[in-house]
Amino acid sequence: MKNIVVCGGASHDHLMTYDGNFEESLVRDNLQKVSVSYYAESHETTFGGCASNIAYSLSLFGIRPIIFTVLGNNSKRYTDWLNTHNINTDFLFFDNSQLCASFYILTDNKSNQISFFSPNAMKNFEMCMSFSCFNPEEVFMAILAPNLPERMLALANSAISNNIAYLFDPGQSITALKSEDIIHVLKHSKGLIVNDYEFSLIINKTALDLPKLRELTDFIIVTKGKHGCDLYEKDSEPVNIPSELDALVVDPTGAGDAFRSGLLYGLYNNFDLQTSCKYGIASSLECIKYIGCQKHEFDLNKIHETLKRVFNLSQLPLNLN
Repeated sequence: MKNIVVCGGASHDHLMTYDGNFEESLVRDNLQKVSVSYYAESHETTFGGCASNIAYSLSLFGIRPIIFTVLGNNSKRYTDWLNTHNINTDFLFFDNSQLCASFYILTDNKSNQISFFSPNAMKNFEMCMSFSCFNPEEVFMAILAPNLPERMLALANSAISNNIAYLFDPGQSITALKSEDIIHVLKHSKGLIVNDYEFSLIINKTALDLPKLRELTDFIIVTKGKHGCDLYEKDSEPVNIPSELDALVVDPTGAGDAFRSGLLYGLYNNFDLQTSCKYGIASSLECIKYIGCQKHEFDLNKIHETLKRVFNLSQLPLNLN
């Protein structure tokens, strides 16, 4: 059976909430000089990082994904957690001179977020820079989730040279990637997945409009929070796939990663893209019920209940994995 390889970060996440709106503390005419302090109502430390989050939700779907990233010298509890949740850790790298990556995120009561990321061990560019340790015939697909730009570009080039299909999921890395690199990685990808703000950044940075971007890859998925996602397939009309507008949102952090796990599950089982996106939405709806990116639990029965409720699906595809 072929594998899904999840690339990106694995970090210790520090999740905090602010009982107010960031907008109220910003002076629009004086943004060139910002000095702001927020009182965090709560603070919880959890396991996170895009690669780990995606792999975690994939394991809930019954898939044993491979996580491909660099951890530091404080990773014992983290690797134990991954192994406990049926995630393949055989291809992890460890830099024992550094701590694991850390992610600090503050969320206001409108689900706006301010975040800080410290890569620590991920800055070791002698590790996890190539797919040469994999047999390409055993890889179904890789996902290039947010990473340091040097590693993301190196892994894309390695995937291209090894004929490994990959999804391009640049996320927070967009601002650090050069325009020509974004175009290069996108041109060789199976598809692009970003949220609506990130998609605007790509358009601005590459100076390519939507029609031109659609020519570069097989599909583009733009997630839009409670409004679901927009799907652009080559030679097809755009489709909006709605979500559950009144869904309970305890914490939006990690919802995008949960979406990607459902999408990958659908693609792995040869479902069409619209159905795969619906699995992604169902997965994200479970994630947002909890504080933290790896606190939710579900099985396929739960996902199918959500699909029936949200999309009124009476016939569901078989679980083929």
